[in-house]
Amino acid sequence: MARNRGYRAIRSQQRREARRQRWQTWFLYVLAAVVAFAAVFGATIVARHLRAKPATSEPPGYVALVTIGAGEAPRQPVAVLVVYNRITRAAAEYFIPRTLLLDGRSGEYVFAGDVMGTPAFADDVQRLIDAHIDYRIDLPMDSLATLAGTDTLWVKLDAPATLQSDGAWRTFSGRFSVPTSTLSDLMGATGKSGVDEATLETALLHSVLQMAALEAAEQQTAAFAAVSRQAGGSGEASVRDVLAAMIAGTSALTRFPSHGQVSQGQFAYRPDRDAIMALITRHAPGFMSKYTVLVQNGTGKVGVGEVVAQHLAVLNVNLAPPTNADSFDYQQTQIRAGTDATQVAEQIRAILGRGVVLADPKLPADTVSVIIGSDLKAKDLP
Repeated sequence: MARNRGYRAIRSQQRREARRQRWQTWFLYVLAAVVAFAAVFGATIVARHLRAKPATSEPPGYVALVTIGAGEAPRQPVAVLVVYNRITRAAAEYFIPRTLLLDGRSGEYVFAGDVMGTPAFADDVQRLIDAHIDYRIDLPMDSLATLAGTDTLWVKLDAPATLQSDGAWRTFSGRFSVPTSTLSDLMGATGKSGVDEATLETALLHSVLQMAALEAAEQQTAAFAAVSRQAGGSGEASVRDVLAAMIAGTSALTRFPSHGQVSQGQFAYRPDRDAIMALITRHAPGFMSKYTVLVQNGTGKVGVGEVVAQHLAVLNVNLAPPTNADSFDYQQTQIRAGTDATQVAEQIRAILGRGVVLADPKLPADTVSVIIGSDLKAKDLP
C-alpha cells in the first residue's frame, strides 16, 4: 500500500509540474507577442517623428506694401502699406499719396508717384519707416472691381474733391455712387491738387474694402483666389493673407502719416516722422531699440501713465506698459536715467515739459525710468 500511495503522489506531482510548464510556455508566447507589438509600434512612432518636418513658429506679424495699377499708363498707380499683428489680428492700413515725398537712395527727394511699382519705391518706403517690408505685392487696377463684387459702390467724402474724369473736371462731395466699371479710371485720375487725389482715392479704396467685407465667405475666397492669380511679387498664399487682413482692417484705412505743404508753388505731403515712429515703426515685427523707457504712475490718478506713454511713443525706444510707482506721493516728476541714456532722458523732458532729470546708476545703462508726479497733468501735455 505504501508503494501505491508513493506512486500516486509522484504522478500527481508530475501532473502539476506539467501544468505549470504549459502555463509558463503560454505566458512566454503571449509575452513575446506583446514585446513584438510594442517594438513595431515604437518603431512606427519613431519613424513618423523622424519623417515629420520640424515645426516652425509663425512670425508675430508682417509689413506689406501693396501697389495697384503699376505699369497701366495712362492710369496712375496707388499704393497701401499694411501693418498686421497676428497676435491681436489687427491691421493698420496707410494709403500712400503719389505726392508723398520720399528720400531716394542718394538722399534726394522723390515723389512716391514717380517710383510706384519699381524696386526703388519699396526700398524708399522701407527706409522711411525704418522697418523691413515682408511682402511686396503688385495688383492690377481691375482687381478692385473683383474684390468689391458689385456693380455700384457707395462712397462718402468728408471734404469735396475735384478731379479730371472723362476729359472734364468734376467735383465729388458728400455721399455718392460710382459704377464699378469706372473705378479704375477714378482711382488714377488727376486732381486739382494732391489733396483732392488722396481724398478721393482713399475713400474709393475704403468703399471697395467695405463691400468686400460684406461678401459671403465663399465669395471672398473666390475673389481672393482670382486676384492672387493676377498678382505679382509675393506668392499667392501671401497675397490671400494680406487681402484678408486688409478687409478685416477696413476701418483702419488712413492716409500715410504726413502733412500737406506747398513749396515753390508745388504741393507735397511731407512725412510726419514722429507719427511714423509711433504708428508704424514700433508696431512692425521685430522692432527693438537700444533704449528702454519705463513709465510709472506716482500720482494714483487713473490713466495718466497711459497718456504719458502715448506721448513718448514718438521716441525710438522700447516702451513697456505703464505701471504704478512704489507710492502715490510724488510731487515732482522724476526722469531717472541710466549711465548711457541721459540724451533720451532729456528728450523725454522736452516732450513732457515737466520733470527733473536725475542720474541713476542703479538702472541698466540704456534704461530710463519716468516716475510721474502731481506736477504733470495730462491736460498740460503739449
